[in-house]
Amino acid sequence: MTKNALNVPLIAMVVLWCGFAHSAEPLSLKTSSSFDYGVDVSSYSYQEWLNGTSFMKETGYRAGLSLGGTKVMGDSVFVRAETRFSYGELKYSGSGTITGVPDYLWDTRAILGKDIAFSGYSLSPFIGVGYRTLLNDLRGTSSTGAVGYRRFSEYIYIPIGITHRTMLEGSPARLSTTVEYDYFIG
Repeated sequence: MTKNALNVPLIAMVVLWCGFAHSAEPLSLKTSSSFDYGVDVSSYSYQEWLNGTSFMKETGYRAGLSLGGTKVMGDSVFVRAETRFSYGELKYSGSGTITGVPDYLWDTRAILGKDIAFSGYSLSPFIGVGYRTLLNDLRGTSSTGAVGYRRFSEYIYIPIGITHRTMLEGSPARLSTTVEYDYFIG
């Protein structure tokens, strides 16, 4: 395991601790107006297939930043805007290998939702629109002399989802889970 891979769990723990340290107000099951920021760390795997056989693969780790803001309008309707940027240096394998392939992702979206309160929990369905850009710069020459290419993708999508919130029994904390489907329209 590399030195950088060992830093991933440490960074995640620090970010989580900072989030807990700053939540001094009592928690509610409703969505609240907020501004938040975070650090994203993830693994990435991309494959291209031809006739049921993988002929190229890119893998690696990504890191980035995310920003979001929520505004509650009235008692139960909310709007949220989010943006995130992520970068990684990937390893290509296919017709040879290339390491350190620059890979950029930018995702911006806005959603509209409504809180529905029940006894002991709440549900917050939402829908919105998003725009995602991916730039993967595989230009160069692989270990076998094959020439790479640059991939630029743009997506417009509709995020549809629901967030479930419940208080943890005997604790001032709440548990939130979100299920989301991104319907790509272009």
